Amino acid sequence: MTAEAPAERREGGRAGAEKVAPGGRVGPLASRIEVPVVTTPRGVVNPKLKDPLVDRFFQAVLSLRTPEECYRFFEDVCTVAEIKAMAQRLEIARLLFQGHTYDDVARRTGASSATISRVRRFLEYGADGYRLVLERLGVRPRRVAPPSRSRG
Repeated sequence: MTAEAPAERREGGRAGAEKVAPGGRVGPLASRIEVPVVTTPRGVVNPKLKDPLVDRFFQAVLSLRTPEECYRFFEDVCTVAEIKAMAQRLEIARLLFQGHTYDDVARRTGASSATISRVRRFLEYGADGYRLVLERLGVRPRRVAPPSRSRG
């Protein structure tokens, strides 16, 4: 996806503000290079991630047909720790999506509060990838009932 969203500058979000160099540097040295700060709505591919090699990698993943094929491919591509970390993050997302507390998620997965918080942030404000996968797997979010008001 190309970055065609309206450009804003980092300083105050005003058009015509100081120019931003790659890496976010602002100032006179950056004035010759103009890089717009692009916000991406949920569900849109991050332009920093979009790349022909990544496209080819994802096509390779999509060509896998069984969990056994996934095991074989990912064992060659990732370390065991990387695979287990991705699986743990998906389980954290599933539990949070179902309404479990941080303490319950930590107890069930062994994850740190920082990892749980990071997954929660992406589940709520990310590109909707977790939600997409969880819904396709048939996971349903738990509806939290509003607190009852006591009359008294």
